Amino acid sequence: MSASPRDDSKKRSEPTDTPILNAHQLEACFCSSIFDAMYIGICVADRSGILRFMNNTFASMFNIDKEKAIGRSICDYFPDSRLIGVMESGVVQRLVPFEWEGQEAFISRIPLLENGVVVGGLIEVVSRDIEELHQLLSKIKTLENKATYYKRKAQELQRAEYTFEQIIGTGKAIQRLRQQGERFAHSNQPILLTGESGTGKELVAHAIHAASRRANECFVRINCAALPAELIESELFGYEEGSFTGARSGGKVGKFEMADGGTILLDEIGEIPLPMQAKLLRVLEHREVQKIGSNNTVVSDFRLIAATNRNLEEMMQQNLFRSDLFHRLNILHLHVPALRERTEDIPLLSVHFLKSVETYYRQAVTRIDNNLFEVLRNYSWPGNIRELKNVLTFAICSMEAGCTVLSARHLPPNLIEKSLASPLRAKQSLHEAQAWAMRETIAEALCNCNGNKSRAAKELGISRTELYKKIKKFALDGQGAVDL
Repeated sequence: MSASPRDDSKKRSEPTDTPILNAHQLEACFCSSIFDAMYIGICVADRSGILRFMNNTFASMFNIDKEKAIGRSICDYFPDSRLIGVMESGVVQRLVPFEWEGQEAFISRIPLLENGVVVGGLIEVVSRDIEELHQLLSKIKTLENKATYYKRKAQELQRAEYTFEQIIGTGKAIQRLRQQGERFAHSNQPILLTGESGTGKELVAHAIHAASRRANECFVRINCAALPAELIESELFGYEEGSFTGARSGGKVGKFEMADGGTILLDEIGEIPLPMQAKLLRVLEHREVQKIGSNNTVVSDFRLIAATNRNLEEMMQQNLFRSDLFHRLNILHLHVPALRERTEDIPLLSVHFLKSVETYYRQAVTRIDNNLFEVLRNYSWPGNIRELKNVLTFAICSMEAGCTVLSARHLPPNLIEKSLASPLRAKQSLHEAQAWAMRETIAEALCNCNGNKSRAAKELGISRTELYKKIKKFALDGQGAVDL
């Protein structure tokens, strides 16, 4: 685009009846731009194309007498000006490259609105350090691409890892949990997960997120019990650079801000100190997060899942947990049952865990004897599913070389003792206890002899015929066992 001033004696273009900008409107629209970036050439025209404002930089760029130009049509100076078309279409043209007198620059054409009506147009021209601006724009584009890439990667790393289909169990307690959880997943209300340690509350939280409309967004997790009290606020809400000694350069984004659009899990929420509970309540009520060291708030659209193994109602009575926060959290309540409340699921859980660990420990297991399940069902499981997995890991590591049938004798001795001493075992008759002990002895002999019945009978001091009878009686021929 090129421009040359015309003879002032020529007839000026007459303005039409379309709205024009007054001095107050000009001041409101452009003062900040003028004082913030004086090297930018700025020119303003009203809807009819009459020049109403021009800064010194713009006049100098195009060798225009500013005093004479105000009140004349922009077409008197730029016959091919595209600002009129931009005002007609209402579409912004940002940083369009152009040349004049052999120099390169960038021009922006911006329609100006008042109450939704185009009342004028703005031209911004940047001609200082063009090469530097090229480089800056290139860097900005690169950074934008990197930010998009890392955000996508962060979301991939923070997706839910489990679904309701992966929650193992066919008993009534676990079926009820799955059904209720799937219904709650469609809501946007907070969910409170309660249950003993090791029951799988985090797994349920994963499944809820995966079943929700937020499934493709971040699933942010934080264990409140694993953080010192003085760090919880910065982890949850983030902080600005220089807000305290040791603050990271550039500040830090808090977990609530990271969870925008997705779900945040606050595990062990009962461990949050009372002063922090008040701030957490405000975030839940207003969906606004204020970083440490900042006066501004950031709006975050998150869905909260809180989990605890503590009795929050008892904590309220002891003034350790705010009642208003409890009632804000306890809108949708899910109780995750303890393993002793769902012993019918122990065989399924055991098979699942053994399949996951046998490859790691290079120990083939073809069958699980039912006597193992009998012991497991009579145990109280204070450590719940986590303890079950540990017990089965012990059992598979205790198997003799060549043995492929996992039975009760491979379990930890203290667990067997506690199982035998349980109330369920106390009801067992002497005859039943003797039969169980005999079954275990025969099973161990068969395993030690790699299934050779003649050798096993000799080791036990009985005839082969007697051994076959007992194998049939105690279902040691494969019946009464679970095949893997």
